[in-house]
Amino acid sequence: MKICLEQFPTCIEARLEELRQAREYFLQEVESGPNDDERAATGADRWCIAEIVYHLHLAETRTTMGLKRNLESSSRGTPADDATLRVEWERVRTMVGQRTVKVKAPPRVEPINAPSRADAVKLIQHSRQELLATVQSVAYDELLAISMPHPFAAVGTLTGAGWLSATAFHDLRHIEQIREMKRS
Repeated sequence: MKICLEQFPTCIEARLEELRQAREYFLQEVESGPNDDERAATGADRWCIAEIVYHLHLAETRTTMGLKRNLESSSRGTPADDATLRVEWERVRTMVGQRTVKVKAPPRVEPINAPSRADAVKLIQHSRQELLATVQSVAYDELLAISMPHPFAAVGTLTGAGWLSATAFHDLRHIEQIREMKRS
């Protein structure tokens, strides 16, 4: 199955569809991935699937916390315009969504003491529900008016909407990691 989210999302519904599709594809890869749970805690170089899933849970939880904090804050900018959002989305798509450059996860999202694969999948489903509850309770313009920096400076500061796409493309990035495991 070829996975690509190639169309710039112009509204909240399209951003949510990116999230849905990426997670659906990710969970399909998780289910068909090697049974390697006994390899847990192998280190930063090679994670097992449970660690990958747990890492995505940790990252999504941090994203949700940051979005909540920014949405609750009274300091907001002007909503980003379409041109700015397109540039941001393309940067996210190429830098987060593709595994051409491998990077070490920031310490706060390293999958240390990851649970079993089944438990990690439950956690990632819960973190997605929390993210969706957060963004579905606000207007799209509010997501366009907040921003926070990505942990990798090259990705830069992203709008709230940009963080939704970054979360989707992060799933796609780790699909490639699972596929690499299958090939080796």
